[in-house]
Amino acid sequence: LEVVGELLLLFQKPGKEFARLLVVCPSRELAKQTQREFDSLAGARGFRCRLLDEQKQSVDQAASQAKRVDAVVTTPLRLVQFLRDGRVSLAQCRHIVLDEADKLLDLGFAPQLDEILAGCTFPSLQVSLFSATLPPDVLRLADSLLHNPVHISIGSPNAAATSIEQELLFCTNEEGKLLALRTLHLTGKFVPPVLIFVQSKERAKQLYCELVYDGIFVECIHADKTKKQRDDTVEAFRRGQIWVLICTDVMARGVDFKNVELVINYDFPQSAAVYIHRIGRTGRAGRQGRAITFYTTADIPNLRSVVGVMQQTSTCEVPEWLQKVTKMTAKQKRDLQRRAPERKPILTTPA
Repeated sequence: LEVVGELLLLFQKPGKEFARLLVVCPSRELAKQTQREFDSLAGARGFRCRLLDEQKQSVDQAASQAKRVDAVVTTPLRLVQFLRDGRVSLAQCRHIVLDEADKLLDLGFAPQLDEILAGCTFPSLQVSLFSATLPPDVLRLADSLLHNPVHISIGSPNAAATSIEQELLFCTNEEGKLLALRTLHLTGKFVPPVLIFVQSKERAKQLYCELVYDGIFVECIHADKTKKQRDDTVEAFRRGQIWVLICTDVMARGVDFKNVELVINYDFPQSAAVYIHRIGRTGRAGRQGRAITFYTTADIPNLRSVVGVMQQTSTCEVPEWLQKVTKMTAKQKRDLQRRAPERKPILTTPA
């Protein structure tokens, strides 16, 4: 909103230059959402926004259209491809936004960001970094990219919204997690729309195969699906045709699914930042939301990462024993963030 408002205030009317505003997102799904929101806010004033995408058009056609727009939304790899091919220039870019900056770094896009910023040669270029969390990597990136940056923080840093009711649910083991999920459904606590997070695309497929036979309108979204399949799934979830969407962290990062009632962390998040981003899909725009996080005996060493977030929210009651769980070492945290823990396949155990 801040960026679009500035565009309307400073530019006054649409121009002929390419990409006076550039928004870089970590995933295509988030980029599509950003384009849609831009059009709804500024489209009536004649401002044009394009998503650099090859799904429905050739690269040459996309580049030709992009040269006639005010704002461009893209992912790092797609934009770098356009720049290297000489199909676009960022010389007239006045404002660049790095959305979900922490995820851009987590996914290893730092070299592409350097290349993109090197192409932005406008003398008074303004750079904005947006992130729900502020890990050290993001702060270092800000220091290296920005000149005398202004830091604006809304709410407590690295904390969840107070509109989210947070709950930890002990399930003993992997079989217990599937039983707990079905119990939530059978007892009426499974209020759609629901987002369920797992740690990998393989586990998303496995959980889908279990729930689809329980009479639940469920679908999953992961990187193995085509762009069209992912788009159709997201749109069906928005329209209410799908009640439960199983997803990984990358696929759902930053995407705004309106009115999500419940977020279930089926697989325990690998860090506090991941936890905050996951549960942030609910309790948005003044609405109340609920987040349930399953944990097993194997997850107990990592409990403090989530307990620390819950303690910052006055509405969350944290049992005393959870506050005494031993903290992980810095090395253990780094190892866990690099590699998800091994888990048994999601499968109903025969009686």
